[in-house]
Formats: sequence, structure tokens, C-alpha cells
Amino acid sequence: MKTARIVTVAIALTMSVAPAWAGQLAARAYTRPERPYAGEDFRLVIEVEADQGETIEIMRVVGLPAAMSLSPLTAEGAREVTVSNATRRITTFVAEGVASRPMNILPRLSATMNVTSLKGNGGFFRMQYTQTTTLPVSCRRMEILPLPPAPAGFTGAIGRFALDLSASPSEVAPGDVVELRLTLSGSGHLGDELPSLPSLDPALFRAYPPSTKRGDGGAVAVVTQSVVPLSTNSFDIGAASFSFFDAEAGAYTNVSTAPLRLVFAERAATGEPAVREIEIGAEGRTAPSDIDVARLLPSRRGQFALGGATTMRVAPGRRAKAIIQLPAGTLVTPLEKAEGFIRVEAKGRTGWIPAPDKTDGGEAADTSAAPRPEKVQHGN
Repeated sequence: MKTARIVTVAIALTMSVAPAWAGQLAARAYTRPERPYAGEDFRLVIEVEADQGETIEIMRVVGLPAAMSLSPLTAEGAREVTVSNATRRITTFVAEGVASRPMNILPRLSATMNVTSLKGNGGFFRMQYTQTTTLPVSCRRMEILPLPPAPAGFTGAIGRFALDLSASPSEVAPGDVVELRLTLSGSGHLGDELPSLPSLDPALFRAYPPSTKRGDGGAVAVVTQSVVPLSTNSFDIGAASFSFFDAEAGAYTNVSTAPLRLVFAERAATGEPAVREIEIGAEGRTAPSDIDVARLLPSRRGQFALGGATTMRVAPGRRAKAIIQLPAGTLVTPLEKAEGFIRVEAKGRTGWIPAPDKTDGGEAADTSAAPRPEKVQHGN
């Protein structure tokens, strides 16, 4: 005996004619916070109320002042409410915004949206209607507050922030590379304002250009800088500070770190090459095409022999002042690395030469017993 099967088919139709529910939509807009300051981040919220089972997609909103910059609207979620014994669906859309100037207006907003409704009793036919419609949006008065008179040095940061300054490693010796790290956390609108590391005395520290990253690891901004203390007198890094307008408190404020001081400690030599990587900012970098590439060939432990002549300079850069010309075969001891250059000790001098494309850190025979490599010619 065969068993009969009943197949239910749902057919979706896209209709350009307004269905029976047209005119039952309602939309309203407001900001969070209700009265933001000029330059402060805020959220524009638009809530669209429709019948249960209807889905909304906002295409665009018009009527906002040109002084407001907004991100695209995104759906934040939907909830159902009961109004006059009928279930209604409220969909919330949110855009991130900032106003460039104070204002107090009652805007006339309208939103163009796609409204989709799936009608039917779950039987053989179910009808899907999609219509594009433009709906007026009721809106509260929008008030963008002016900032109070700004103190000297204020450059536009608005929000609430915290500042932290650290050094790594925690114990150092003269000549070590130390990474300073300044972390700005919190939330708000930075504008062009970025925190700055303390200024260092060039007689006490060799400092490389700082590197700044926004939104690094959950922080608002992180500034790093590699510095080298030149003696045990080079211990005072100092403190960092950052000023901003605290929108919640309605006042300008300044956050500062505690003064940072290095701790010097005696350490036994390891006998290993002390090659250290240094991250430097873009303004301190040299394009690869401007670098005289030197090949370093393995020699005695911790040393390398130059595969071609090159110039030792006082700083990492092609235009830095020359110290001495190093001929091919010169033994050099690597000390530290910056992008594109390496600081070495050779012939009783210390300076910078172009970094090799590749070095072999393993121990090798003395160059006096090694096969003579092919020479590579270099300019000054």
C-alpha cells in the first residue's frame, strides 16, 4: 500500500503595488547622548515601527545638516511591542556621527526604505511583498553644544581617556636598546590629537623616531620609541601627559603618567651577538633603493666579515655623515638594528652600515681559513 505525501510549496512574489499595510509605518530619530558637544562622537538612532512579520531595510536618510558627518546606518536589532492589542515590530538602526559646529535645529528628516511582508496562513501559498517607500521621520530637536573656551594647547580630543607609560626591559645597562611604550586608552574623538612621549636629552639618550598606531590591541593609540641610554646618568625618562575635553564632566582635563626612571643593573656577558630589532617611525626610514647593501659573511663567533666595501656612518641613513670607509673582509661586530641599517663595531669605531639581506648567526671558521667570497661592489 502506497503512502500519499502532501507537499507544501511557498511561492514568493515581489510586488510593486502597495499592499494593504501601507501607511502603518512610523519612524522616529534621536541622538545618544541627547545633547552632544561639537566634535564629540555621538550615535544617531532611527527606530522604525511596523507590523509583526515585516522586515525593514533603510536605504538612505535625507534632511540632516551638512555639518554632521555620519557613517552608514546599520541594523542594531529588533523587538516586539504590544500597541492597542496588536503586536508591532520595532527595528533600530544606528549610525556613528560627529558634528563640526554647534547647532540647535529641528530637522525635517525622511527615510527611504525597503519593507518586506510575508503574508499567508502557512498553506499552499504564501505571498512576499517588497515595496520601496519614503517615510517622514519624527525627530526631537537636535542640540549640538559649543565647547567652553579652550585652554592653551588643546587640539580637539573629546572623550574620556587614561594614559600609561612603560619601558622594556625594566633593568638596563648603558648601550641597551630600551622600548618606551605610551598607551592611550578610553573612548572618544581624537581628531588630530595624539599623545607624545617625553622629550629626551640628546646628550643622555640616542633616540629613534617614534612609531604611532591607532586602535592597537584595544587601545585608542599606542606610541612606541626605541632609545639607548648612553651612560648610567641616563635614567630619567620623565612623565607624559595628554589633555582633552571630558564630555561627561563638561570640563577640560589633563591626565599624566608617573615619572619613568630606568634601573641600571650589572649583567654578565653572554658571548652571543647582541643584535636587537628597533621599530622606527616612517619619517626615520630610508627607501630600499637608497641603501648601499652590504653582505655580511659568517666569521668568528659574534663577528662577520664584509663581503664588499661599504661606508660606516654616524646614524642609520644614506645621508648621515660618514665616519670611515670599511674595505671588503673587515670584521664587524653587530650591536643593534634599525630598519635598513645595522650598528656595528669595527676598526675601533662604532657606527652604522647598510643591513645585509641575510646573515647566518651560526659559528663559522675564521676568514683566514675560509674560501674567499665573490666581491660585491658598493658605492659610498
